[in-house]
Amino acid sequence: MAANLSESYEKVILVAAVLIALGLGTVVYLKAGKIEEDFPPAPAGNNPPPDNPREREIGAAIEDLGETHRFRESVVEGRRVQTFTGRPLFVKKGEDDVVDLGDPRYPPVHPPIPNEWWLRHELDPGYADSPERDPDEDGFANLEEFEAETDPNNLESHPPLIRKLRLADMKTVLYRLTYSGHTANGPVKPDDTFQFRLRTSGRPKSNTSDFMKAGAPGGASIFFRRDPAMLRFELIEVKFERRPDPQLGGMIKDVYTAIIADKRPNKAGRIYKVEKGESILIRDYTATFFLDAVNQGAVNFEVEENESFSLPYDPNAAEKPYVFRGVTDDREQAVVEWEEENETKRRLLPVPEKEE
Repeated sequence: MAANLSESYEKVILVAAVLIALGLGTVVYLKAGKIEEDFPPAPAGNNPPPDNPREREIGAAIEDLGETHRFRESVVEGRRVQTFTGRPLFVKKGEDDVVDLGDPRYPPVHPPIPNEWWLRHELDPGYADSPERDPDEDGFANLEEFEAETDPNNLESHPPLIRKLRLADMKTVLYRLTYSGHTANGPVKPDDTFQFRLRTSGRPKSNTSDFMKAGAPGGASIFFRRDPAMLRFELIEVKFERRPDPQLGGMIKDVYTAIIADKRPNKAGRIYKVEKGESILIRDYTATFFLDAVNQGAVNFEVEENESFSLPYDPNAAEKPYVFRGVTDDREQAVVEWEEENETKRRLLPVPEKEE
């Protein structure tokens, strides 16, 4: 009996589905003729668009855009402000304070360079090493260009080359000059003669002069007769005095002091004093310099003590304003001098340490 009920339900459902389909078809058929009434076609011809209430404003804007306009910089609180340009701000790494680079009331982000300098030269101060950067690649950093008031964006505008002078090496020849003997006894007499001995760190290592008179004409007082230091020194005079000697308990002793002139061209006029039986040290210096600047770093040149030179280095230059004066008393720095605005300027360069 259950099977008969199931079959009856299926027949009822099938009949209902057929009736629904017939009903939908009838509705579609009846509406087909009314589509044109519900959606009438657009009338023929060109119809004008509806009025735009802002049409006049749009037309004026289009006309204005076609004209040429000139914008002028504004001045606010004494500062020039370019139109459409924001305020240049700077924030240091790790800090919250914002710096307005164009406002002189803010401290410089890279002392001693003022913030305005970066803006004027259109340089980026946003790097920790901005003062050491070299945008025009002329060998001079921004800080050096600022200090010299030159253009950091112009290769031809740079500080004086003396600022880029570096010392690569220092050669030293050491002499020990000894007043070794004489024929004098008591006050110096015209016929007394004197002798000197030399030892050096170079080669040959030693030399001894003939016995000679002091201040003799015709070069007779010039010594030595061979290297090292051949014909370098001249005995001008020998002074005599008697004075107490503390090492001898205050006893009076005869003291002879030779006055010797240096005849080497770069040391002409230098005077040395040495007592009988004593020695003095004489040092000759030769510096090897180079320019730590563009296209100059690989060019080394040697200059002897008291010799003049030009920058860039040219042995045949008509003007050689710089002079290598030797080294400081502690022998740790080389001394270079030049004249600038009727004033003697000096630059000290560290002497490189020699490897043991």
